Amino acid sequence: KVISACSDSIENIRSVLMHKISPLTCVILVSQSGQTFPTLHATRLMTHLVGLKVWIISGCSHSRMEDEVRESFRTRGKPYLEDRVFINFSGHRPAEPTSVAIASTFHTFTWLLFHILRAVDWRNEVQLENIRQKKASTGSNNDASTLIPTLYSIHCINDMQSIVTHSCVTTMCDIVGYDEFGISLKEEKSLTLTNSELVQQGQLWAAHVNEPWTITIAVGCYIIVSVGFGLPICSLFLMGIISLLHISGVNTVGTFVFGVQHIQTMRSQHFLWTLVGLIVQILDALVFVYLAKIFTWIYRWATGRPMWARHGKRTVVIVDVPWVHQLVNQFVSKLFSQSYSFVSLDVHSANGLDHFVHRYTHRVVRGVLIAIGRPDGRLVGLAKSESAVLLAGKQAAFIRNPLYDGASSGPEFVTIGHNPFKPAMGLVNHISLNSGIRGKFADEILYEQLYSLPYTTSSTHILRSISKNGRSPTDIYGMHFAETFLFTELDTDIEAQSINPPHETIPVFNITAKMAIMQSPKGKKIHNRDDPAVRMAFSSRLDADGRDVETMSIKLHQFYEHRVASLERFVAFCVMFHSLAIHCNRPWFCFGWNIARSQSNLRVATTASPITADNSSSQMTSTGVLKIARLLHSKLRGFEVKF
Repeated sequence: KVISACSDSIENIRSVLMHKISPLTCVILVSQSGQTFPTLHATRLMTHLVGLKVWIISGCSHSRMEDEVRESFRTRGKPYLEDRVFINFSGHRPAEPTSVAIASTFHTFTWLLFHILRAVDWRNEVQLENIRQKKASTGSNNDASTLIPTLYSIHCINDMQSIVTHSCVTTMCDIVGYDEFGISLKEEKSLTLTNSELVQQGQLWAAHVNEPWTITIAVGCYIIVSVGFGLPICSLFLMGIISLLHISGVNTVGTFVFGVQHIQTMRSQHFLWTLVGLIVQILDALVFVYLAKIFTWIYRWATGRPMWARHGKRTVVIVDVPWVHQLVNQFVSKLFSQSYSFVSLDVHSANGLDHFVHRYTHRVVRGVLIAIGRPDGRLVGLAKSESAVLLAGKQAAFIRNPLYDGASSGPEFVTIGHNPFKPAMGLVNHISLNSGIRGKFADEILYEQLYSLPYTTSSTHILRSISKNGRSPTDIYGMHFAETFLFTELDTDIEAQSINPPHETIPVFNITAKMAIMQSPKGKKIHNRDDPAVRMAFSSRLDADGRDVETMSIKLHQFYEHRVASLERFVAFCVMFHSLAIHCNRPWFCFGWNIARSQSNLRVATTASPITADNSSSQMTSTGVLKIARLLHSKLRGFEVKF
């Protein structure tokens, strides 16, 4: 984090940051275009503060930021070897609602983390070998103060890299609907495509957003027919009754009319005819007054959507970890930044583990759209997090208007996560991301095996039986944590007992089993073994070895959540809300808006920033070239971003 201002001098900033930045500090500057003005000024500043230890993560090479780094090498008389830029391979991204650039930069940081961890592990191994040799030659007992402390062993690094390599790309393809070569996956019948569920959910919410304009058009058509052609609904119904009477041979002697233009007719007939005409016209007037509500209820009933949601503009609340909900908030806001007032959204976001309940539950009304990202609670390190997120969601779900009956009197939810468990939260649709591609964690194996056994056994026997059945421990993430007790010599009788259970078996996990069975509304039992609450109850009943494996596996669970699962949820949110915007940006009888632009009409490569004249580029553009550039810009206004 760099605290600086463009107007401050290098000396002032160096004095402020002296206790935070030293000549040994390495700086990584992130800019998708490589020429964002604040980051460009930070590049100039950092080259003065830390010298040549400056790197850039960007979507392109040969940028203005790289030119500043190259200039820093030149002024110091050092050769520039073109090794200071990490390319995230996202390319030039002119769309303002950024998604691909974020995902690629995030993924680049993950691989940079792997590189740093392996470098630290290699350095520690070299230092340890030097300490051993010095101790063997001199007998001195030097401490390991030169080692860099780290929580991750080489086995943990291998497991984490395996998760990213074998599951991340394939799961992303399932989410966006295209493989890594850009070929559509929708024709593959064997693949359960998550993309279809996300697109359908976006279409469903698009119907909510489009509803005000759809109802406005329906009301306008009714007014044209009823006023222009003189066919209001109640009068038309009365005319139909009179026609039936005429067909049946009944002769009517009056006319159902009331008004200034019908004074002579009103005087010449019985007052009951005039009274009925007055009542019918008042009924038609009431229909006009409540026409929008009537058409809205008919439209919702016909499309099978919630009946009692509030009419008008919808509000979307995104709930996930901080980096996901903040970036998705910006993504959705920019998709609708040029939208019409009658097809727009209010977008909010919050952290389900922090301030969602305190900031937004008191704002929950009928029809609020809440999108929740859930950690994978099937892992013990994430079970409490998912339970807390679900609890926060239920607090919002149970806020109902007592004047309206049914589930449609509250908010509407969609939850996205890898855990297939669907909570009871009223109007909720859960989209389960594909987690079958990645391997299993050690605690998942324990849970699946012990949950199904009718007899008591130990975690060691379960893990050893998995190894003996031909499954390599390296195929299970976190299996190396059990090496201290997995391959120790055990008594043959005890090992045989773990494989062949005795005749008198003891029921195991009966409390967990009772918690895992819930009653459905039809009275049928539903097995909820993926419920994170059941998962935590199971964890409390493990033996000492099982608890040790779970405790040591938490660091892998946290890595999986922070670097893989949260990224997949972010992409899933982008696909869903992109589908929502695509089905909203062309309302009837209106010109569509460009979802890739905002009112400020900025591109990623031309981010505005107030800078002084002396800091700006000395290269000026001539008037003729500027006119040509503006003409080219006007021709390229129709650019659209597609997943």
